[in-house]
Amino acid sequence: MRGKSCSRASRSPSRRLVSHTCMKITLYSSVLIPPIFRGVDQGIIELLKWFERHGTAAKPIIGIGECRELFDGFEARWAQYRESRAAEAPGLNIWDVANLGRDEVRNCRVLSWLLDPQGSHFQGSRFLNCFLAAAGEAPLAPGEEEAVRVRPEVWVGEDSRVDLRIETDQRCIWVEAKIQAAECFSQIGRYSALAEIGLGRRRFAGRLLTVGGSSGESVGHGFRRMVWKDVAIALRQFSSGAANPFVARLADQYGDYLRNICDERS
Repeated sequence: MRGKSCSRASRSPSRRLVSHTCMKITLYSSVLIPPIFRGVDQGIIELLKWFERHGTAAKPIIGIGECRELFDGFEARWAQYRESRAAEAPGLNIWDVANLGRDEVRNCRVLSWLLDPQGSHFQGSRFLNCFLAAAGEAPLAPGEEEAVRVRPEVWVGEDSRVDLRIETDQRCIWVEAKIQAAECFSQIGRYSALAEIGLGRRRFAGRLLTVGGSSGESVGHGFRRMVWKDVAIALRQFSSGAANPFVARLADQYGDYLRNICDERS
């Protein structure tokens, strides 16, 4: 115990400053700092950790006094910055706050809401047509909108559930979404066989929605690949013509969220 106390007491003021500053910057980074700043503050933390490991005797590239001057008043300046941005809240993304993560089910529920012409967004089939274009499908024909049915998580067999199903009187589109899970082509073959049941005269189209790969390529059994960045582009197109600014902002934020997921996986 005595040895440990001596060790703590012998730490130089500069090292104590570094530890305290690292702790504060880490807190701001994880809770407050918008993502656009996070590369910068991580570099500062690494520099401060270097000081903590080597002290001031190792001829650092910047003096501890300069570090102290750099961080003096940091909390006050940060408070000023937050107050000045209160009206715009930069870095806020409601889908990040909602913690959608890379969960295929949660993301398909959001897609289902946007795709449904009868959804509470009151934007009709605007996003559905943008999505169809991104998927290489024709837009809704006159009168087809009234018969659209969009459902997420549809059980299509005893042990088979499709992530998203879009149906009209003329066609049926099944979407199998993959973000975190691995692609399973036997699953697609099973879906294709199940889709034939009850299809009647309607045309079937399948889409495997993935983070990577070549958009539009055939993956067999009537399915073609579609990538999440295609969805992000469709969201941007939709938001530019949305009649409700709040819905447009939600769509833009969801597009940004999807792009971030794709960038993290690339």
